[in-house]
Amino acid sequence: MPTFDLKISPMKAIIDPAKCVLCEKCHVAKACPIKAVFRISDDEPAFVDMSLCHGCGVCAAACPARAVTIKEG
Repeated sequence: MPTFDLKISPMKAIIDPAKCVLCEKCHVAKACPIKAVFRISDDEPAFVDMSLCHGCGVCAAACPARAVTIKEG
């Protein structure tokens, strides 16, 4: 049986609330493959659950406002 060496990235998604434009359907939350990003309410920016985030960068690519960056942390 094959084995895999899983490495967790030290990178994490950071959302800048000042840049978030509160899209009606958050592209960032929809794009996250592990559902680490979600909205608590429609009038607040998206939130990243750092315990789930793998730092893959899919959310940053999906954000039309460029409110998401991937940083070490």
